[in-house]
Amino acid sequence: MLGRTARITLFFSLVLSFLSLVSYGSQEFFPFLGEMKNSRVNVRSGPSENFERLCQLDQGDPVIVLERNFSWYKIRLPKQAKSFVSDKYVLVEGQEALVTASDVNVRAGAGIQYSIIGRVDKGQKLRVLDHGEQWYQVEPVESLYGYVAAGLVNFKSNDLAAYRDPQVAAQEKATAAALVPVEEQPPVPVNVVSVRGVLQLEENPSSGEKFYSLVAEGQMVYDLNGPDFIFKDFVNERVDIEGKLLINEDTSGALDVLKIQRVL
Repeated sequence: MLGRTARITLFFSLVLSFLSLVSYGSQEFFPFLGEMKNSRVNVRSGPSENFERLCQLDQGDPVIVLERNFSWYKIRLPKQAKSFVSDKYVLVEGQEALVTASDVNVRAGAGIQYSIIGRVDKGQKLRVLDHGEQWYQVEPVESLYGYVAAGLVNFKSNDLAAYRDPQVAAQEKATAAALVPVEEQPPVPVNVVSVRGVLQLEENPSSGEKFYSLVAEGQMVYDLNGPDFIFKDFVNERVDIEGKLLINEDTSGALDVLKIQRVL
């Protein structure tokens, strides 16, 4: 049995721990808008370093903090994070996926062995980023979540309306910069065409960058512009392609670009 002094010490330790917990908890009201203290902060699928890494955030990036789990904050998942849904539960047309079942699990990777990072419901629409075997990578929606170490987040505001997703903000900034007029440029002629040829995966010998092209009568005739998952199942096959033809008026020998609408 514990001696009297040990019992008193234990009692006061428990009281102090309880009071500090109450005091600390009273300072946090969820949800709130936070800001990352450091760069290259991992966002994980659960409240531990053992969970999958979904993306990284940089110093100054905003986050919506939903709740605390010991030394981790549960946050709304940023749009650059990885999230996957089984192709059994979505109907895909182009780059849009319609959820066809209720309470569909969204996971941290392409397989049921990966952690669940939220759910989506029947009728919800998702933006498709890529398609692997039996799984689609989709852009995160508001119902998905991840975790960051609480010590790496500063409180910023209780006004969630001020939140701007880091990836969306960067895209808007790039778009705004592109809209700044440098000099008057003639409009690029655009025609909708249907072309038959062999779809090939090429590699730039100088940069090593891979790209898709359409080959007719043994010669490359078009560079193809579109998401990778549209093309990869048709490599080295003869296809009919419909798309918008962007005529390249450069005299350097660059090919015209065909912006894909569909592959048949």
